[in-house]
Amino acid sequence: MIALRQHPPTGWTIDDLIADLRAAGIRPGGLLVVHSSLKSIGYVAGGAEAVVEALVRAVAPAGTVLFPALTFQGSLTRFLREHDVIDLRQRPSHNGAIPRAAGRRGDAVRSIHPTHTVIAIGPAAADLFAGHQDGQGPTGTDSPFARAAMAGGTIVLIGVDCSTNTTLHCVEEAAAPYTFNGEVFAPLTIDLDGREHRIRVRGYTTETPRRFASIEPRLLDEGIMTFGRLGSAPLRLCDGRRLLTEVTAWVRQEPYLLAAPPAGE
Repeated sequence: MIALRQHPPTGWTIDDLIADLRAAGIRPGGLLVVHSSLKSIGYVAGGAEAVVEALVRAVAPAGTVLFPALTFQGSLTRFLREHDVIDLRQRPSHNGAIPRAAGRRGDAVRSIHPTHTVIAIGPAAADLFAGHQDGQGPTGTDSPFARAAMAGGTIVLIGVDCSTNTTLHCVEEAAAPYTFNGEVFAPLTIDLDGREHRIRVRGYTTETPRRFASIEPRLLDEGIMTFGRLGSAPLRLCDGRRLLTEVTAWVRQEPYLLAAPPAGE
């Protein structure tokens, strides 16, 4: 892993962060899916808003940045069992300060989904958000996560590891035998404009602990993941298309690669 740095007395600036993103291989026109820990970066002049601005500028003008903005914490299935109405106007992101800052920007848009919404800034948002992936799991083939991966997006993990990498749920939905529990939910979802939607979502099993971070050595060996840094934070970058296609092939060979196998197996 790359050596890290302490922030300067005045804090990391937007220009500092852009320089780090450039050193890690982020270029104009890129498509990024960002999972993040603001605290890990160290003191940033301008806070979470400055981090978002750096990410947007790093891929501008033609690039797009996506920020997962889940409406719940804990178990997806338990949340859906307990909520018949999900009003996105009352549910900011549960993924931390950086997605919440992204959502406050005037140029941000948010996808419509009862659990796995995504905030996007950039021109690819409309294509990535088209449709509501009705009847799939939350990260099915029509989700922004899968679409971004297959469009050549880069998964950017700022100060967090692959345990937070939602695109690995896309892999599970495609190939893992334990993913779904047979339940289908259709809560009333209210979007940011007050419109109502019924979106059917397949429930995940609640009894299978995930171990996504355990495959990081293999991702590094295969060149699917690389390291950089952003301020004081370790930066992991995954090739989205390769992650989705190649890890799906691995899971077809090793069904419990990403999760704890049942007792006795």
